[in-house]
This record gives sequence, C-alpha cells and structure tokens, in this order.
Amino acid sequence: MSSLILIYHTESVDRELLAIHAGQEMAASQAVFPHTVRDWVRNRSIFRKWRNWETVAVYTDDRNGAPEPLLAACAARWLGKRTLLCDAQSAPHVLDTAGLARMILSYFRDALRVRRWLRELYDHLSGLETALTLRRHPVLDLSRPVAYLRPDIVFHLRAGGSVTHMAGVLNNLGHSMDSSPILFAVDSVPTLSESLEIHCIRPSGEDRWTLPGMTALAFSRHFSKEVIRRLAGRKISFLYQRHGLDNWSGVELALTLNVPFVLEYNGPEVWVARHWGKPARRETISLRLEELALHAADCIVVMSQPLKEELVDRGIAEDKILVNPNGVNPEVYRPDVDGSAVRRAYGLEKKVVIGFIGTFGKWHGVEVLAEAFGMLMARRPDMRQNTCLFYVGDGVLRTTAEEILRQQGGFDSSVFTGPVPQADGPSHLAACDILVSPNVPNPDGTKFFGSPTKVFEYMAMGRAIAASALDQLDEILEDGVTALKATPGDAIDLARVLERLADDPKLRARLGAEARNVAVERHSWRDHTRRIVDFVKERCS
Repeated sequence: MSSLILIYHTESVDRELLAIHAGQEMAASQAVFPHTVRDWVRNRSIFRKWRNWETVAVYTDDRNGAPEPLLAACAARWLGKRTLLCDAQSAPHVLDTAGLARMILSYFRDALRVRRWLRELYDHLSGLETALTLRRHPVLDLSRPVAYLRPDIVFHLRAGGSVTHMAGVLNNLGHSMDSSPILFAVDSVPTLSESLEIHCIRPSGEDRWTLPGMTALAFSRHFSKEVIRRLAGRKISFLYQRHGLDNWSGVELALTLNVPFVLEYNGPEVWVARHWGKPARRETISLRLEELALHAADCIVVMSQPLKEELVDRGIAEDKILVNPNGVNPEVYRPDVDGSAVRRAYGLEKKVVIGFIGTFGKWHGVEVLAEAFGMLMARRPDMRQNTCLFYVGDGVLRTTAEEILRQQGGFDSSVFTGPVPQADGPSHLAACDILVSPNVPNPDGTKFFGSPTKVFEYMAMGRAIAASALDQLDEILEDGVTALKATPGDAIDLARVLERLADDPKLRARLGAEARNVAVERHSWRDHTRRIVDFVKERCS
C-alpha cells in the first residue's frame, strides 16, 4: 500500500505510534517536510502518484506552527483515497468529504471571530494587570511541593539543552526542600526521576487545527484551570514557570493561589522567534504578555549576566533577578563513561574524534565548526586517516554543515549520527577526544545570552574543550586551564585550536582533568537548584 506523510515544523514523526493508530502501512510510508503548500508543488515526488496514494497523513508536533491548515487538509484529501489529520497528542482523525466541509465552515467561522477573541484577550490581560496592583503578599511555605509549569505546546522533545535543564531542575529541587516538585506540562520530559509526580495537560481535540498564532493564546487559560483542578486543593510552596511565548498561566495561577511566582527566563522569546525561528504572528500581544510575566514574577532566574542586563534595561527590578548559569549532573557525565561501543558503531577506533552535540540551532555555530574542520583537513592531509569530526544530533543547520564539508573536502572524515536519545548523550561524548562549543554572536550585535548546557557536560566528562570566547563561555572557561578558546565566528582561529589539541594528547588530558574539577565544585544541578531555593527564601520570606 502506497502511503505519504506530510510533516510540518518537526524534525521527526513517531511512526510507530502513527502506525498503531492509522495502520501499519504508515510505518514505511514516504515522508515529506513542507512548510507551505507551495513546497509541495516544488516536490514533484508527491504528485507523481497523484490519486494513487492509498493514505495521506498531515502530521505536526507544533499545532500552533502548522501553516495553512485548511489548504493542507484540502491538498491531502485531494491526493489520497484515505486522509488523516494527525498530531502528537491524540489518535489520527480520518477526514472524509463531510469532515472537510465542516472544517472549511469552522475555519471561516473562526476567522470571523478573531477580532472578538482578541478583544476578550485584551480585557482579560487588563484584568490581570489590575489584579497584580491589588495582590496580597504571597505566602511561602517550603514544606510544601513546588509546582513546575512548562506550558509551551511542544511535543516529542527528547533531547537538547532545554530537556537537560528541565530534568536538572526537576530532579534536584527536592534536595533543597521537604518534598519533590510536581510537573505540569503538555508532554513528558526524558530522564526525569521516576518518583516525580507528572501531569500532562493537553489542548482539547477540537482545537487541533485552530487559526495560526491563536493556539498558545487560547491554551493559557485552559492550562491554568487544569492545574487548579489537578491540585485538588493541595497547597504548594511556589510556582516555578519556564518562560514561553504567548503564555500567562503562571501569572493567573500566582494570583489565584496567592503563592510566590518564580519565572525562569531563558531569553526574550519574541526576539528568539524573530531571529532564530519564525516571527510571532502578533508581536504586540506577545511582548505585552512577556512584560506581564516579568513584572508579576516575585523572582526571576536567568542563566547569564547579559539576560539580567537586558531585563534591567526593560525596567525590571534588579534585586529580584538571580543570575544562575546552567549545570550538569556529574554522576551521569563523568570521565569513566564507556564510549567504546559508540566508537565501534561509527568506525572511530584509533582516531582522534572531534565531537559536537546539539540541536544544530542558529546560535550553535555548527557551520563554523564545519568550515574550521575543512580547513584543517586541507592544511593537514596527514590527519585525514586518523581524525574524525563527529556531529551528534540534528536540526535546521545540519544540511548547511554537510554542504560546507563537501565543498571543503572534510565530509569523508565526518560522521553525522542524527537524533540521539538524551540518555545516550554521555556515551556519545565519551567516544570523543575533543569536544567543541563553537557558538556564534547574535546576528543583531546584542550580547550572546546563552548558557550552553553542553559546555558543562563537556567539562564533567573530563574531555578537552575547544570553545568560542563568547560572553558566558568566556567567563566560565579559562583559556589554557580548562579549555582552549577561539575567536567567536572565526573558522581560521578555531582550526588552529583544533589542530593544537589534536596534536597534543597530554594537553588534552590536563585540560580535561581541570575542567572536570571545576564542573564538580561549581556547576552541579544540585548547587543550581539550591541557589534558586535560597534566593526565593531571601526574597519571599
């Protein structure tokens, strides 16, 4: 049976789950990743079997980011004899002709209601802003559990820095308190302790194909109500929310429960969407919601000094901001992790392995690393047989990195693993001799505000590190002591650093050992969460 999956805004699809719900033929179906219907037209393979596809599934992990849902449904219905609408949260919905007609009517009806919805939203936000001025002093009782909120609508997130951070905080908050935190999120988080209480709160099925840009706005109130319902009257010590675009649930819950509100602010989400993703559809509302959360928070946890400076410039009180860099679990990431099986699997035995792990984001500098490695291979052909560039992960810039390596002649000495489960990260890092964090400056000239979790993992692994001398990386890593640093965005300088490390195993061993010591002494997740609890005590007692 001939089947096709049209995949929006996600790097992977849970084919096994899709096959269970929709039929085993979907497990072996052809998959295409279009961003618009125009992309389908350009991909002729879709149309070669026009009306011969037995099944066509429109699939997305990010319902809010799925563009042109009506056109997507119509095109899928036109292409296949059996058409499915699918997402990461529920069983596929079979779309027949009557169902498509209902969807068309619903879509145009909702389009006419947008203005009314937005007016109601503005009225609700005004009410929240007024309520904040009348808010009573929140009561802090650390004998009660923390409610950790992750309200962003993201599914199947199985690896990356955000996963590491969430697990690090959730697994360690209880060590500084009398009870473990309670997680409220749209999906589970890998590598969490089995003892944690977890509640998955998902948007309702009828909102699956709502108007673009409205899902997150509509979800906040539903999320807040579900948290209240599932707490069932239980008291909590404070709310800890991971900041996300277009969400005010933490503010609403803080007012309802009258408990301290701690906001983890990892970056300006509107700026991130504009520069590293797809701009928010309603930036004015998004900015207002961000300001609402920042001013409502009793404590704000940021991961770097540039973020604190940005918030102070925006009028946020300096004394309620805690700068708290990311961390690592040194018991999981440690020098004695066995990477031999990974080396065998990818043919890395007897080679000097230069490794990178990440999601290939626009700030990661994977293209600079590819260019630097290509230069090194061109300058030192003697290293081609015994040196390998090892990319662990996947993402939007993978194709760019591969193309650079092909052009410069380093592709044959490179390995791309693709997505790797979070739990397998340590063994893949253990397979490397040199670990690289080639982060690049922000495109608009503002300070780099990141705190790459990979750097702390690199340090704890006891491996030699090559890193950009960029803001927090430059502060945490000491050149010649815990790492060798290169000029940010400079492939020539990074090639120099890589060559020096590849040629000197004694230097690698010395740098790795000292980096491990610093990671254990200063950068564990347990210390990270202790600083949070101490700061909340100081601010809210």
